Amino acid sequence: MTDFEQIAAEITRDNALALLESVPCPYCASVGRFSAFDEIANNGVGLRCDACGKHHPFVKQRIMWLRANEKRRSNDIVAVAQICGAYCYGCGATFEELEALGIGFSVHHTRRFADHGEKYAKIPYCSDCHEIASLMQRMRQRQLRRR
Repeated sequence: MTDFEQIAAEITRDNALALLESVPCPYCASVGRFSAFDEIANNGVGLRCDACGKHHPFVKQRIMWLRANEKRRSNDIVAVAQICGAYCYGCGATFEELEALGIGFSVHHTRRFADHGEKYAKIPYCSDCHEIASLMQRMRQRQLRRR
């Protein structure tokens, strides 16, 4: 029987395929036929069964996105706040006010990371405003594609 708790504790982007070489896919039972895929929108690396094509075949075993030792993009809110100021560019609340309300902070790429990478500026947003700004960026992309 496969010890998925042990695999989940050890698995990384670098060792995933070696750890899974004798593990069957929960969907098609093919053994060791896995590959990694990049999801640039969330900076993640996931698993796919090459036999059946299932993305995230071990989601029920709590193995979905693979971690790495290094970050693939910089989202350091402290560094961004030092450059831009320690307040949300959307609602104007300071980090102290947001912390008192229990609202988190995040880094927002002013141009979609998926399209432009680290090329453009990053600004601080509270988690609420970040969701709205990201939604607006996606909506604008859809409008531009329809033209």
